[in-house]
Amino acid sequence: MKEEYPVFCKWYGVLDQTFSVVERFPRWVRPTMGDHILGLSIEVIGHIVEAIYRPEQRLGKLEQINLELEKLRVLWRLCLERKWLSFAQYEQLESAIEESGKMVGGWLKQCR
Repeated sequence: MKEEYPVFCKWYGVLDQTFSVVERFPRWVRPTMGDHILGLSIEVIGHIVEAIYRPEQRLGKLEQINLELEKLRVLWRLCLERKWLSFAQYEQLESAIEESGKMVGGWLKQCR
């Protein structure tokens, strides 16, 4: 059932990409920034699953996803400025976050 939701499929790919990028962070950064970014990204997929299976909580979960996507945007930008990822990696992640945000926004519109 989850595969019927494009935002789930999209974010699943982003999560995989996030793991790959964070693995290449400097060793001293991984336990702090890396874990935080991974935690937020995992929370997003969790909220997506909850929004799918708990329609009565959908609005709140979608709003939470939007908030966490915004936090990820800020953290990825900081990582770029610190040169912990390449500009190409940043562009890919930012584009995926933007696209996911639009999907969530459309879903929110549909629910309201």
